[in-house]
Amino acid sequence: MNTSSAFLTANRFVPCFVRVMLGFAVIAFLLCDNASEMRAQSGGAAWRQILPDSLPMQILRISANDSAVFVLGRLAVYRVENNRLVPFTLPNQQYPTLYATRSFHFAIVDSMLWRSRNGREWLQVSTLPSSISFLNIVASENERFHYATTRNGIYRSGDSGRTWQSAWLQGVQTWDMGIIADTIYAGGGCGSMQRSIDGGKTWSVEQFPPLGSEIYCSRKIESFQNGIYVLLSSLPPSSHLYRYDGTATSSSRKNPIDYTSRYWDLTTAFTTRKGEILSVVVNFYEQKQAVLRSTDGQKWDSLTTNGLANMGYFGSIAANSQSIFITTNNGRSLYVLDAPATSVSVREETAFSPEWRINPQPAGNTLTLNFTLPAPAHVRCTLHTVLGQEIATLADNAYASGQHDITATMPNMASG
Repeated sequence: MNTSSAFLTANRFVPCFVRVMLGFAVIAFLLCDNASEMRAQSGGAAWRQILPDSLPMQILRISANDSAVFVLGRLAVYRVENNRLVPFTLPNQQYPTLYATRSFHFAIVDSMLWRSRNGREWLQVSTLPSSISFLNIVASENERFHYATTRNGIYRSGDSGRTWQSAWLQGVQTWDMGIIADTIYAGGGCGSMQRSIDGGKTWSVEQFPPLGSEIYCSRKIESFQNGIYVLLSSLPPSSHLYRYDGTATSSSRKNPIDYTSRYWDLTTAFTTRKGEILSVVVNFYEQKQAVLRSTDGQKWDSLTTNGLANMGYFGSIAANSQSIFITTNNGRSLYVLDAPATSVSVREETAFSPEWRINPQPAGNTLTLNFTLPAPAHVRCTLHTVLGQEIATLADNAYASGQHDITATMPNMASG
């Protein structure tokens, strides 16, 4: 009997295949996580308010990763600790501007750049030239490089912020950027966006959609999977989320993201985390608002709104792998929802190959498939023809880590 297997680029959360050639049939293993089908509500979870109930300032931005969460106001910075907001300053007793990547927090005060891995212990790593005014710090996918968007182009650091060199668009104001492989989008305020599809060697101007008399301004740019997402606002007031890729031409007319489940007038904020994109949307006619979640930017589910007060137009959102944070009451209240990210993205998963074997060899009308799982998983084992037609399901259950057997009886199949 011929046997073949496909290497599994997945872990217990990600779909994966093993195919076994059995005469004129194929047995296929499909492993997937029990929680991969997450729909409208987040179980019985509800949003809870971070105290105090009303802040003496307006929250301008939330900076979050798995090690710490900060909220930034006009004249104060707070750290979220035990469901409360605790005033935060750097060792020099000054309020910083904060940025978070997956591994680091960066803080800037008076041209001094500080760095922390846990949000508690801070190290001053560099003094920035007075000509550089950082507007955002973005990490590459593997965090080999950090990029700073500034009023004078984009700077790059290869040593986690200790030194910076001018990289792209020198002399061009850039507020934010997104990067996937060799495709880079850099937003510089209103009217146009710079685009490179060769890793920054050459740049062209990408017109904001739709082309016309309206003035569009980029409010936020983030990369997610194989697209770069841009939140655009316009005059008269309007705000929509768009998706770009490296194949778009500079004159192409784009359409906003279609959330499919309901017509939403505005997208007021969005963020990304591992495997998910989260969007805050408003429907003025029906006086409704929602937080939507998608794993591919096409199919969207609504998270629960239990316990969540009116978000208002200035709602902002941030997330780490375990929780989602959102501001309400025009930025004067902060809520958190305990909602772990749905791990369905294969981009950053750990590869494994389950061990399996078939007995007897050659196979008869009855055979036993033995397999070993390094971690708990849901296993679906199906029987296919060599043309891909499914003819039987041999197993569709959750299995613990360790060794398991599946016995299959196929009286109408030839041995071998």
